[in-house]
Amino acid sequence: MEFKDVIEKRRSIRKFTSDEVDNQLLVELIRLATLAPSAHNRQPWRFMIVKDDKKDMIVSMMNEFYDKYKDKVSKTMPFTASVIGESKALIVVFRDGLKEDRYLDTLSIGGAIEHICLGATSMGLGSVWINDIDPVKEEIAKYLGYGDLEIVSVVAIGYPNQDPKPRPRKELNDVILK
Repeated sequence: MEFKDVIEKRRSIRKFTSDEVDNQLLVELIRLATLAPSAHNRQPWRFMIVKDDKKDMIVSMMNEFYDKYKDKVSKTMPFTASVIGESKALIVVFRDGLKEDRYLDTLSIGGAIEHICLGATSMGLGSVWINDIDPVKEEIAKYLGYGDLEIVSVVAIGYPNQDPKPRPRKELNDVILK
């Protein structure tokens, strides 16, 4: 698939088949992520592949938090938890813990996550970049054994069980300043 086609075909996939995703493909997605540019070549990212019981525990943490604080968090949290539950794997994306270049590191990590999403599309996998874990990210990091690192986001991965239409985009004249 041509690179332009990968970009145009990429969608946020929220429904997955029950087919397992080979760990080698997940490791390759992480390898692609590490090729993203990073400010001052800091490469502030760390990644963890999470499947099965650990993934299910993250879903439970999200649901329990939502049940307790539903008036204070995003109403999408339970739906997002169900998407994670249906996916075959999560790639948890951590920041390496250094605080001095937080803004630049966040930009760099965003590029790495997009490499994961585009890589998944090129492999016939579906992905969705998730932030609804934010209220429980410290608890998740501790559960995964990396409480000293900050979770930035997670990416749910699996074989797509949907083919969403492209979302509306603004016209180029509306986004290019003159």
